[in-house]
Amino acid sequence: MEKKYILVEIPNRNCKGIAYYTDLNLEKITNAKDIKDKSFKFRLKLRVDGQLVKKIYTIVNDVNFDTFLKALDYVISEKEIIRNSVMEFGTLRNKNKIEKAHKNTVVIERFIDKAEEWIEEKHNPEIPSTTFNRKASLIIRATELHNKSVKEITTADINDMISRLKKEFAPNTLRGTISNIKMFLNDCENELVRWDKIKLPSLESVSFKQYGLKDDDCKKIVNVMMEYSLIEIDGQKYYTNKEMRNVFAFLLTGRRIGEVLKLEFKHFRENDYDIPKEISKIKKTLTFSLDDDLKRAVREQKEISKNNKLFNVTIITVRRHFHGMLKALGYPEIRIHDMRHLIASILIQNETAIEDISVMLGHQSTKYTESVYASKDQKQALRATNKFKDMMTSSKEDKRLEKLRILMPDKTDEQLKVLLEVLER
Repeated sequence: MEKKYILVEIPNRNCKGIAYYTDLNLEKITNAKDIKDKSFKFRLKLRVDGQLVKKIYTIVNDVNFDTFLKALDYVISEKEIIRNSVMEFGTLRNKNKIEKAHKNTVVIERFIDKAEEWIEEKHNPEIPSTTFNRKASLIIRATELHNKSVKEITTADINDMISRLKKEFAPNTLRGTISNIKMFLNDCENELVRWDKIKLPSLESVSFKQYGLKDDDCKKIVNVMMEYSLIEIDGQKYYTNKEMRNVFAFLLTGRRIGEVLKLEFKHFRENDYDIPKEISKIKKTLTFSLDDDLKRAVREQKEISKNNKLFNVTIITVRRHFHGMLKALGYPEIRIHDMRHLIASILIQNETAIEDISVMLGHQSTKYTESVYASKDQKQALRATNKFKDMMTSSKEDKRLEKLRILMPDKTDEQLKVLLEVLER
């Protein structure tokens, strides 16, 4: 059962305004024997001169607070201290009377507990994407900070976290994560992190040359993604993981993985689909055409999915399959986001119009690829997608054509290509 705050009403104790964080299926906590936790988390709410004051207490179960009742009594004792502090200073943030009055108590404000409370306080239903980004930054990505005290986190802790995250996320994503953590720790009055000493990654686009990949390597990666999980048994072809193959189909059209995994069936029509502004990185609705591969992917997902989401996998699962595929091919762990750079660089090298590439990748303007502005529409994105796939699969046609040249040396290439088209029907 999901944890939530439940009001505490222990007899003979002034529990008004106190709630306890637990997964117990109770309407109220009236018996201390119900609590078997190793640490205790309370929420205290007071109204002082019309002002609502709220504070969270995470109390370690040790010799000082080895029972629920002792921890509860401590929170009850804080009521008068908080009331006096607010009366004198107007807010708890101006003067932390509680810590000074109780130097010997063991009260740890863990990062994860404070982060959940902070996100709840900052939540704005009109901007759900902001809340999502904060949860992703503090709850999902900052795992090594979760059990640390918010006031004891250091510059080294943040830099160590960055060293891990930069292997998994694009520079822009990582910078946004650190921005959220900085805002949160500043609100928690952390004084140990020197933000001017934080080593943020460069925003320069990643070049596939740094991985030592050549065009043939890129073709191999793309072809495996297009036929991911394909096996043959007795001459019959089977895909053992259709959902991952379908995720890869969208990635090969230049889509961002975060946008792909948020798509729902309602975003699709017969020949095109939308990435609504609510999930679009540029906060603007984008419309793209559906090629045959994507139509097949959507059709298969309708048969697989048990809800309204196009895909029911996490980015961690996609990353695991992607890196597993690269390892099997003998390549380094390229980031999923770098596929966009791969697609763009190959298209540019093959003289695809910058305007087409810009729309295909969902950029706000062609400044991301070249400082030239041009009109855009969804057909341009489809042209870029088709050209990219043609280039990646051309090697297969070349091999078939080469075999026909050997078998029919008297025929021209044009005649052989016509024959290939007839055979493929």
